[in-house]
Amino acid sequence: MKVLYQRPVPISLNAVEFNVLSAEDQTRYADFIARYGAGICLSPQAYENLGINMQEVLRYIRQMNALVEQYETDRIDDNRNIVKSAGGQESEDRK
Repeated sequence: MKVLYQRPVPISLNAVEFNVLSAEDQTRYADFIARYGAGICLSPQAYENLGINMQEVLRYIRQMNALVEQYETDRIDDNRNIVKSAGGQESEDRK
């Protein structure tokens, strides 16, 4: 059986623009700035993009973990054939 492992689709991230709140924005965010001094904020679209990006990163990590699991349970011999490991004992599969 030939090796058919496939890498996950690369991560594609959306743009996220952060805005800085400072003393100049005191009129609108007076309570926040008085309490924290400064901060960052996101528009609703940027917040949505940030959530989508995090899901994309999690998808990639899960797919890479699945690929690593395959490599850990299967061993590849010199002829690029998969040698399954079952119950701690390996069986040779040379075709």
